[in-house]
Amino acid sequence: MAAPTVADYVAAHGGADDDTKVIAAFAAGMAWARKTLGAATDATLEDLPADNRQALFGYISDVLKLPRAAFGYYGPADIEGLQIVAGDIGRRWQGQLQYGVRAAFGFA
Repeated sequence: MAAPTVADYVAAHGGADDDTKVIAAFAAGMAWARKTLGAATDATLEDLPADNRQALFGYISDVLKLPRAAFGYYGPADIEGLQIVAGDIGRRWQGQLQYGVRAAFGFA
């Protein structure tokens, strides 16, 4: 399976793939997924199964609902701030993201 992209998210959940808010939320979601899965910070997550990918997209959707996201503030550098402000978003999607994915799962 190909690595998740902003276009994949937009196709599944709507929006525009050139919207800076969507791009920033997608970047934050990828940073969260990498950290949660114990992957390298530059991992593409191309081997992420479809169900787990939906958890990533759910996280992104929830981030976009946050008031600061309306202004495009959340990006990969803001991952720590997201965990403090909205840590429940990560906890909400963590189980689905990690389901069936072992720590030794190979990421590109």
